[in-house]
Amino acid sequence: MNKIKKISHHYLTLTLLVGALLFGCDTDNPVETIKLVSSSSREFGEIMLSNNGSIKIENRIGGIILSGLSNRDTIDYFLYRMVKAETAAKAQERFEDIVLVSEGKDDTLNCSISAPKNSEYYEFYSSLSLDVPHKVPCTVKSPNLGVTASYLDTTLTILNSNGTIDLIKHSGSCDVKTSAGDVSIEIMVPENGFCRSVTSSGDIVLNIPTNTSATIYAKTSAGSVTYSNLTITDLVESDGLLTGKLGSANGEIHLETENGNIEIIGFD
Repeated sequence: MNKIKKISHHYLTLTLLVGALLFGCDTDNPVETIKLVSSSSREFGEIMLSNNGSIKIENRIGGIILSGLSNRDTIDYFLYRMVKAETAAKAQERFEDIVLVSEGKDDTLNCSISAPKNSEYYEFYSSLSLDVPHKVPCTVKSPNLGVTASYLDTTLTILNSNGTIDLIKHSGSCDVKTSAGDVSIEIMVPENGFCRSVTSSGDIVLNIPTNTSATIYAKTSAGSVTYSNLTITDLVESDGLLTGKLGSANGEIHLETENGNIEIIGFD
């Protein structure tokens, strides 16, 4: 029953992600626009983790969802494919061009979405959901529609994202970067761990326990930095900048946005 609920949640989230692409990424030809229609398919499966010590995931044509509830040596996945073409039949003929490729190299499992480049007649999108062991370090590269990650107890790195980032119940270090999009992080920063977040355009909201031990550096070029329910020592505040210490300051919190607000909230 829990697995059915989890799959239903993933399917709903993936549908919303792909819906944003569907309505926001029409072909733009100033001379003559070919009206494309979309069709979609779903695939469930498993990937063997074997003895891999880390996981790298890449999806340049859509978003990624990670769930750390699993502690097995296999990864359950849900791949949502969407193709836009002149007709639904033509779109369905190209589903198999979107492929999930997984291979182990050294101690890393590499998972990536392979797909043709978009053209005047075809557009390809996908979203990938993975149930990963919560202790295995994960690196996410180049997601085109953001990342949602929950219940990971490890180091999570997100590089070159182009969309929102949402970390839920995270209890390891994190280093996340997005070129455009809001960042929401709920995290227990480990002893001597770190929470780093950079977005070029978007707000950053950080939720941390009130007993967190870390230095704080929060900076925005066009916005405000605020905090609540936290005791910060050596506090320095100026226009768009906040620095200080929480507890013994063993860890690191580093937040930056070019155009947005930063909010740091403590919880018990």
